[in-house]
Amino acid sequence: LLPALGLIALVVSGLVTVAAAVRLLLFSHKIAGPLYRLETTAKQVEAGDLSLRVRLRSQDELQDVAVAMDHMVSELRSRMQKIKYEITRLGSLSQPAARDLQARPELYEVLGDIQHKLEEQVRQFRV
Repeated sequence: LLPALGLIALVVSGLVTVAAAVRLLLFSHKIAGPLYRLETTAKQVEAGDLSLRVRLRSQDELQDVAVAMDHMVSELRSRMQKIKYEITRLGSLSQPAARDLQARPELYEVLGDIQHKLEEQVRQFRV
C-alpha cells in the first residue's frame, strides 16, 4: 500500500508540475507577444515607416504603451507632412526668386542644395 501511495504522489506531483509549466508558458506568451509587437513596430518606425499602428488585444499597461506609441507616430506623421508642405512651398517661392538670383549663381546653387538635402531627408520617411 505504501509504494502505491508513493507512486500516486509522484504522478500527482508530475501532473501539477506539467500544469504549472503549461500555465507559465501561456502567461509568458501573453506578455512576450505584445512586447515583441511593440519592439517590431518601434524598429519599423525607427527605419522611417510612419504608416504603422500597434494593435494589442490586452487591456493593461502594455495597451497604454501601444496607445502612446500610436500617438507619437501620428504626431511624427503630421510633422513630416507639414515639412513636406513647407518644402513644396519653398520650392514654389524660390522659382520667382531664381530669376532675381541669376546674377548670383553661387547663392542660387546653395539654395538648390539645401532644398535637395531637405527633400532627401523627408524621402527617408514613409508617411
